[in-house]
Amino acid sequence: MTPEGKGVNNGSTKQASGLKMRELARGEQDAGINDAARTGGCAPGYGDGRSCLPVAPPSAAGHAGHGAKAAWTCEELLTLFPQGIPLQVRGTDPLGLDKDGNGIACA
Repeated sequence: MTPEGKGVNNGSTKQASGLKMRELARGEQDAGINDAARTGGCAPGYGDGRSCLPVAPPSAAGHAGHGAKAAWTCEELLTLFPQGIPLQVRGTDPLGLDKDGNGIACA
């Protein structure tokens, strides 16, 4: 531990002393948060509350953080959901996986 950190663990020194926090304005807390973060890592628009389509397919796992565009294909989706996965709102298919329009991605 560095000398300036001495006492933090025993309570005699506070971490980040002198740091001034500001209160966020209404709605500001959502700035910079993408839809996937709001949905707990699920692709927005897919699932029924019991199922969740991850934001990135398994084949993209090795590319995380490298700017590679991850795209689900029905072939890969069906390895996780053999019957497909329901759209949260029929007719709203952000990834274009409901080709027959039946409300189930990759049915």
